[in-house]
Amino acid sequence: MQAQDVRVTIRVDRELKEDAEALFSYLGLNMSNAVNIFLRKAVDQKGIPFPVNTVKPGIAGLGALEGKMSVSFSDDFEMTDEELVK
Repeated sequence: MQAQDVRVTIRVDRELKEDAEALFSYLGLNMSNAVNIFLRKAVDQKGIPFPVNTVKPGIAGLGALEGKMSVSFSDDFEMTDEELVK
C-alpha cells in the first residue's frame, strides 16, 4: 500500500523560515524533507525528538530563538534516502 501525501500549512516568522531554508539547503534538504524527518522522529520517539527548555539569561540560543530556547540534537539520528522521501 502506497503512502498518500497531504498538504500541511503552518505559519512561521519570515526570517526564521529563510534561515531554516538556508540551513536545510546546505544540508541537501528542502523544508518538506526537514519537516518529514522531524515528524517521523517525533512519532518514533513518541515525543519531541530533542530537549526543549528555557535558557538562562545571557546564554545564546539558536538564531531567531536566541535568549528564548535551547535546542540540541543527539548524534544517533539516521534516516535512509527512502525514508526521507516518504
